[in-house]
Amino acid sequence: MTSVRGHGGRGVVGIAAYRMRVIQAYFVVHLRDQMAYLGEVALGGIILAVFLFVLTQLWQATFRFQGADTLGGYTLAQVIWYLVLTEAFITSRVAFARKIDTDVRTGDLAYALVRPGGYVSAHFGAYLAERLVRFAFALLVGGVLALLSVGPVPVGPVPLLVGLAASLVAMLLDFVMVLGIGLGAFWIEDTSSIYLIYTRVSMILGGLLIPIDLFPDTVGAIARALPFAAMIHGPARLVLSSGLADVSGLFTMLGGSLALAGGLVWWEYGVARRRVTAQGG
Repeated sequence: MTSVRGHGGRGVVGIAAYRMRVIQAYFVVHLRDQMAYLGEVALGGIILAVFLFVLTQLWQATFRFQGADTLGGYTLAQVIWYLVLTEAFITSRVAFARKIDTDVRTGDLAYALVRPGGYVSAHFGAYLAERLVRFAFALLVGGVLALLSVGPVPVGPVPLLVGLAASLVAMLLDFVMVLGIGLGAFWIEDTSSIYLIYTRVSMILGGLLIPIDLFPDTVGAIARALPFAAMIHGPARLVLSSGLADVSGLFTMLGGSLALAGGLVWWEYGVARRRVTAQGG
């Protein structure tokens, strides 16, 4: 593993720089692991391709049945590319909450907490490596399928870059939320059911299969008030838009949600560490 030494300085700046080196080290190691097991990533790409093919047929039938060129402001081609972007975000998720759950229940967390680098930093570096590889591969597979099915759609370079940046922030928010679920194992014996609910609710209210613009008004209002829409629907819609009209609202929602979730998980992590110490871990 890439060597990571002391804090390299004193105070907050030195600790932050040290944490960044830890994250980089774990990122590099797990990135190599992902490159070594591309077959597993490719298998996920095949499943994604089959899923997108089925959804493409359903949306083509929907447009034919409606006899319309656009639905909710989306053309058929835009809907298919929207699905590529949202599916790439969802299928690239890393279910590391199970690992935290297991660490807590087996007691391994007590040993992991005293290792150099920090428990959360290690998970974040590994998460980034796996997530980015899976996300890029899903975009590649989905993009090829969309090109073969409906052809290209006009996408401006600025909306594309800003949309991808929003996806990265959304991935960070997703990491914090899943981390909070995993740490819930200190109070709940098994957090898998909570993680399942989180993923399903986020997929439905995040606009995974149907753009939120096509939701009924009441449901759409509820969805937009939650962070899931900003995580999944927002970046995809931004990439396909002709401008940056919604960018401030999108990043405000993502940033506010990240600050709130981060604060809650930071408190939860502190309580968890004290419980380990109190129990003699």
